Amino acid sequence: MKLKLSETQQYILGILGIILLGTFIQINKQKSFNRILNNSRYTIGKTTKINSYKKRNYFHYEYYFENLKKEAGISEYSSNNLFIGKRYFVVFEEGNPENSMLIPFLFVPDSITKVPAEGWSEPPIPIDKNRIKNFLENY
Repeated sequence: MKLKLSETQQYILGILGIILLGTFIQINKQKSFNRILNNSRYTIGKTTKINSYKKRNYFHYEYYFENLKKEAGISEYSSNNLFIGKRYFVVFEEGNPENSMLIPFLFVPDSITKVPAEGWSEPPIPIDKNRIKNFLENY
């Protein structure tokens, strides 16, 4: 026996599918950020370029971990403080450096020129970790 759905039923199932997919994506993103917060290391990242995707601009940034270049991106909507070529602090998950986030409100002072290969367990300058937590929770 074949199940035949009306257009209304198909529409409702489509909407439910989109809601479930969005919820799944949001939960995974939050888990990723929680892992960063619970096992954080810090390094320096530099914004390198902007790409547009579906009417949104994304800043690409690069950073180094154990002398290997890593790349990631951040939406321009996360901050009005993003500029190409600027250095920012990057927080990443210890043991999984690909899970990272550039902190757009924390410019790196010119006095900081070297980073340990494995990053810092604590940032080299005073940083309000609650502000980082709030940023990651609201990103």
